[in-house]
Amino acid sequence: MTGVCGRQVAACRPGTTGDAMDRAELVALASPPCHDCGESVQRVEIRWHLDEDANWRPGPSFMVCADGHRVLVEPLA
Repeated sequence: MTGVCGRQVAACRPGTTGDAMDRAELVALASPPCHDCGESVQRVEIRWHLDEDANWRPGPSFMVCADGHRVLVEPLA
């Protein structure tokens, strides 16, 4: 398979010959696993709140899987 820059690249999925992925396969491969059930996270929900100066700020954020498990997204230290 040839990449965007014209160089040869290996297929991303083990056991394939370089076939194109569909959207569901790409999301499953790129998404982190749910901390509760291990399924791929499907979306990130970001809530908004008013800070002490009455300005709207994003947060907290949650990763959500297909079963509805919500895992709090914590910033890296």
